[in-house]
Amino acid sequence: MAFKYLNGMAMAGIVYDAASAFVSGRTMLLEASGMSQTVFYIHAGLLIFTGAYILLRRRLRSSLPLIVVIALAFQNEIANHLAGRGQSNPEALSDIATAAFWPAALFLLMRSRKG
Repeated sequence: MAFKYLNGMAMAGIVYDAASAFVSGRTMLLEASGMSQTVFYIHAGLLIFTGAYILLRRRLRSSLPLIVVIALAFQNEIANHLAGRGQSNPEALSDIATAAFWPAALFLLMRSRKG
């Protein structure tokens, strides 16, 4: 096990490098798309929500795909913070809400339907 021999500083460097790589990749994708960050997060949330339904093979009333969207939105903000690109708490929470709004609306719509 390689991690057995790593000290705390080496592990912190690995986490920082992984977070930086994730944030850099996301930034390149955002710039290549030509979308604003808000529109990008809306589309990302819907894509993750749809992908989670397909991959997890859950019913439309299942809350698990919504939980996946929210968890990944938090992971995105944690990666921003670890990579040194963190925002203030209200801005980070706004990004999470932006990614989760439409998936939550679709989830609530499916839960409210009879049958």
